[in-house]
Amino acid sequence: MFVALVLVAGVPTWATVLDFNIAGIANTDLMQNSGSASNFYGDQVGSSGVRTDWITDIWGAWKELDSTYAEGDTPNIETLWSGAGTGFWDTGYGDLSGIVYYSDAAGGGAWPVGFQPQAGFGVVIESFDVAYYGSDVHADIMIETYLAGTNTLVSTDTIATGVTISGATATHTNIPVNFTGTDATMEYWIAVMMSDGTASSLGFDNIHFSQVPEPTTMALLALGGLRLIRRRRRA
Repeated sequence: MFVALVLVAGVPTWATVLDFNIAGIANTDLMQNSGSASNFYGDQVGSSGVRTDWITDIWGAWKELDSTYAEGDTPNIETLWSGAGTGFWDTGYGDLSGIVYYSDAAGGGAWPVGFQPQAGFGVVIESFDVAYYGSDVHADIMIETYLAGTNTLVSTDTIATGVTISGATATHTNIPVNFTGTDATMEYWIAVMMSDGTASSLGFDNIHFSQVPEPTTMALLALGGLRLIRRRRRA
């Protein structure tokens, strides 16, 4: 029992919530992570508080805006956006306020955001909120793993099937994910595949994720904790 407590205590975790609290953002502005800008929304967040991030308008012009992170400490996790596919909207998606939508002309699926850990770290995709602009719809929730920087799908992890996504004005649906990805050469994308309705009418908010040391680092931390205990006992 004592060893288990040491293992948990010896493994630090950091968390960030993407709630799209961005001062001056306008409907149809786009989440991006391309070009020469230095900070993109949710990318390598060092601490809670206000940070200046780069967003683009629908015409592609960069806007330097202040983002407020109520929680934010994932400095080794990069967020990946679908470019022209992921835009901001203020209301109309259930009871969510300030969401991102994935504009998919085909309507079959949405990939709102992806994550890539840096070497030595893992990303934990914890949960997100989603609502539909209209009546209730149904979808399968997955995490798709791609080779970084490519469209090569490596694996698909099904989180839940036949999930009802609320379209009522006073509600939304919370999706627990609890997926961990630890390969720095991979990208881990939230994927929502529609059974009915169109993916472009989905609104995403309060995307929770965290970073942890990857397994080798975690093992070294645990070993260091055990050695510290032994030294204290000898002393």
